[in-house]
Amino acid sequence: MTPSQRQLERVRAAATELLDPVTGRTISICRVPAPTGAESERAAYVSSLLTELGYAPETDEVGNVYARRGNRGGKVVMLAAHTDTVFPAPTDVSV
Repeated sequence: MTPSQRQLERVRAAATELLDPVTGRTISICRVPAPTGAESERAAYVSSLLTELGYAPETDEVGNVYARRGNRGGKVVMLAAHTDTVFPAPTDVSV
């Protein structure tokens, strides 16, 4: 097995180990109602999850939540996603 193949196997093993926790967290986020224009409750929940993970999340003037990893001026990784849904408020969004 080449070094690249060994590294890929380590990544696969780590991804497999994290699958259930990531799926659970995703479901918990999806359960928070967030119709367009009223997604502040979900944004606050995402912010609290980031805080639990040791980040210092920030919310901008239009409600986007973000957190930085590492130092400013270094390499940056950005993950972006919508927090709102296309469903009106009374829609059952249970997962």
